[in-house]
Amino acid sequence: MLDDTYACCVTLEKTPSWACQIREVVDPKAAGDLPSLGLSLPKSWLLQPGKDRRGHRFQPEPRWECLAPWMRVIGISWWAVLASVCCLGPSRTGFHHRYDPKASSSFRPNGTQFSIRYGTGRLDGILSEDMLTIGGIGGGPLVFGEALWEPSLAFALARFDGIFGLGFPTLAVAGVQPPLDTLLDLGLLDQPVFSFYLNRDPEAVPGGEVILGGSDPALYIPPLTFLPVTRPAYWQIHMDRVTVGHSLTLCPKGCATILDTGTSLITGPSKEIGALHKLIGGFPLLAGEYLIPCDRLPVLPPISFLLGGVWFNLTAQDYVLQLASGRTRLCLSGFLALDVPPPAGPFWILGDVFLGPHVAVFDRGAARVGLARARRALRGP
Repeated sequence: MLDDTYACCVTLEKTPSWACQIREVVDPKAAGDLPSLGLSLPKSWLLQPGKDRRGHRFQPEPRWECLAPWMRVIGISWWAVLASVCCLGPSRTGFHHRYDPKASSSFRPNGTQFSIRYGTGRLDGILSEDMLTIGGIGGGPLVFGEALWEPSLAFALARFDGIFGLGFPTLAVAGVQPPLDTLLDLGLLDQPVFSFYLNRDPEAVPGGEVILGGSDPALYIPPLTFLPVTRPAYWQIHMDRVTVGHSLTLCPKGCATILDTGTSLITGPSKEIGALHKLIGGFPLLAGEYLIPCDRLPVLPPISFLLGGVWFNLTAQDYVLQLASGRTRLCLSGFLALDVPPPAGPFWILGDVFLGPHVAVFDRGAARVGLARARRALRGP
């Protein structure tokens, strides 16, 4: 039961692992229909399912017919999608659905050029305007970015077609209003709050939920621990320290930390992440990643994060990603070395490896984040 009168519930579907995605790029015969982030409503709100002009399934009937409703969420503060004429980079492949302004009667040109960089790539394109509907609510105009140039291999392999930004307005390109603010201005949400539940069970359906305008207490074990945002751009908070079993303390004097669903792993300064893996027996790969011998999983220590005076614990099952292909089994560490120089850094990022066992409630109005342990079972749509 949602705890707000006006709120939108978006159900998440599973996507394949990076290992599967890379295999499908190497072997085109392995690539089938693209699994994606699907939009739906709670059972009491369901309407008849519909399809757009390209045959993509919607729940309920869409108002925005030419944009496939699949996107990664959080990171920046606005909305960007692949344009029909994109791309000169790797995303020119047929893996992605694209926005076609000619197919939309409500499209309005803007033409302002933009360029934005991410941790794993960049986008260049133009701003446009169209009608926004998500999870059955909306219908108001939204300025968004059409990506015309996307050279990143990471974006080419990823199973999303756009980015739905939920950061603070200070991050928005060209002063564009974030979609959360648009929904609030239209009176479609009660509060500037959104929450995430990410179901990490690879066999589970649905794969999680995003709730715009509130949170669902049925998804977590109360109480929520609220942490003030220390830098209202990204969702940056203060972390007191990190312990690895009883043998190692990281971030001993406290450190800046960003909560981000758009980051798959947990990142931290290379010196500390190196010390962590030395203790647990990991060995380095490229680009700050580490492998862990799979036979060590039963003896790996818990790793705990002290946030707001409350310990949030991860077991080896939480922080080791087990990848299997045939008889081959790999165990990838959920901790990645990433050095961010001053003045922005250094900082940690608590991505999906941390957020998966928890529910996160992002309160823009009060500039705070609430965390609680997630309940394992999630109701169906």
